[in-house]
Amino acid sequence: MNRVRSGLLAVASFAALAGCTTPSSKEIPIRSLSALDLAPGERLQVAASTTIVAEVLAHVGGEDIVLTTTLPLGADPHEFEPTPREIERLSRTDALFVSGLGYETVLQRTVAEAGLAPRTLALSEGLTPGMDPAADPHVWLDPRNVMSWVDNAAMALSALDPDHADDYAERALAYRGRLQELDGRLEDLAAQLPSENRKIVADHEALGHLAARYDFELVGSLIPGPSSAAEPSARILAELQSTMQAEEIRVVFLTSLENRSLAERVAADSGARLVQLYVESLSEPGGPADSYIKLMEYNLAAIVEALNSP
Repeated sequence: MNRVRSGLLAVASFAALAGCTTPSSKEIPIRSLSALDLAPGERLQVAASTTIVAEVLAHVGGEDIVLTTTLPLGADPHEFEPTPREIERLSRTDALFVSGLGYETVLQRTVAEAGLAPRTLALSEGLTPGMDPAADPHVWLDPRNVMSWVDNAAMALSALDPDHADDYAERALAYRGRLQELDGRLEDLAAQLPSENRKIVADHEALGHLAARYDFELVGSLIPGPSSAAEPSARILAELQSTMQAEEIRVVFLTSLENRSLAERVAADSGARLVQLYVESLSEPGGPADSYIKLMEYNLAAIVEALNSP
């Protein structure tokens, strides 16, 4: 697969291309990759769909890649559509890394409609949404899954750029160790909660993998489904509020900024308070969740504190 270097032409021809063809933006199996013909000193041009995907690639790729992030901080991948400039940047990349499992459907559809078919690789390759968090693509909320991301990132980068394979492997091993330590700390933190205080209600179904890993009970969500762009029915909201009252649940966890107005209405009706988590994106630099490790530590601490409060 040759490099695509005609970014400006691709964007200028958007309408014509979209009208005559819709290239596939489906993920390519990582094990099928072969080495690119890089000039001496040339680095891989790598794009990441989200800030969390970019975080993993930065740790594994280090100085051997040129990394860009498609979705800005705070963007919700369920609804975000890239601008023509962002599409143009993708047209010049050697690989677009996504989380996968259908999480970036809007991004991938928009790119395909622009007439582009970037080499798209899913870090979640080999993972499944799981039985408990059915159809939940937010797999990174279990650090063990991000360890798999690290392995896949190292495998993909090494296949594309074998001259730096040892460097990718070394960085991957180091970051994997940090993630294992994180998982242990989060287990200890979650263990502070008694079993009767482990019931969670969220704005949408995004906490399945976190709940399965650290033994929380998902009681329900305001939006039934893993996409924050869905619309709940009045009946579903009424049933959830009745459940919250019966279970004496007084907290709703916000996982997307897009759902705040809906959550505020439910909170006003039920007497619950809202607790914001970081799920779809890292925070701004210097914020409480400006790295994946800090994001997970912040979320678990916020959940434990909220569920421990009277």
